[in-house]
Amino acid sequence: MKYDVFISYSSKDSGVAFDVCAMLEAAGLTCWIAPRNVYGGKSYAREIIEAITESQIVLFIFSSYSNCSSHVESEIDIAFNQEKVIIPFRIEEVKMSPELTYYINKKHHIDGIPEPALSFDILKESVLNNIPRLQKELDKERAYKLLREDLGDFDIEFLKSVLQNSRNNRADPRNVNCEDNVAENEFNILQNAAGELCLLIRSRNGRPRKPCFICDNSNFTILFRNNSSAVFLEDINPVAVEALNKVNQMLVVELNNDEVVREYVVPIVLIEGLTSYLQDDAIYDKDSGIQGTLDRVLSHKQQTLLRKLYCNWREN
Repeated sequence: MKYDVFISYSSKDSGVAFDVCAMLEAAGLTCWIAPRNVYGGKSYAREIIEAITESQIVLFIFSSYSNCSSHVESEIDIAFNQEKVIIPFRIEEVKMSPELTYYINKKHHIDGIPEPALSFDILKESVLNNIPRLQKELDKERAYKLLREDLGDFDIEFLKSVLQNSRNNRADPRNVNCEDNVAENEFNILQNAAGELCLLIRSRNGRPRKPCFICDNSNFTILFRNNSSAVFLEDINPVAVEALNKVNQMLVVELNNDEVVREYVVPIVLIEGLTSYLQDDAIYDKDSGIQGTLDRVLSHKQQTLLRKLYCNWREN
């Protein structure tokens, strides 16, 4: 659509309306507001209808003036009939007219009383949350915020630069993804001053479900994302292996073109002697302590995938 926001208001509230418009446009939104966006050559009514049609949201500035404005009522009527998102911004304590109540009685109001500018941040967030094209950017910002909270003294720009350059100083991991068999590459394990670990990998298809990280005190380490997706991390630095043995969980960050796709914490399960156990061609040894651990942390499908990964690793 041509516009993100159509601003409906009474001309007597133009000061607040244009302040709201400036605030939204400073946030990168495109706004339609009269009389600024009214051009000659067309009827005023036609321009209003076209502007509402070409807008994602109608922001209604509600006051005693707009409450009794027939022009505002007509704009809200058009927006209602076109099933537009209508966001009422109340700047005055006044009972809504029956006509307007019919259209927006059940809409959530943003309260701008007593000083509208104090509620601009809340209003902006409400508008942004209703713009589909901005959802990806908002989700990314929220992911970065969560990431910064979880990482403590990790610096996100440093993390991204490490991932970008990791191919130059670390061997590529092998990846087995039974869903689409797409080979992925690049990983790194970082440690902050508190000893917490962060694994950076390229994003994979499918969401993690009960993920876990399996290692055996060697460089045989696997991240199980879900039942059908696992990432085999090969040639991990011995320092990183030692660090893995000292913690019981790790933050995993999946990136795509240096954008955070998702981040989640996984438990680290150390199974000493795992590779020796897998060398045995026996499919299942119910009396083995190692098998008991595997049964506790991995599904049958994941265990099958584990053996497949091990065979590939041993052959190479």
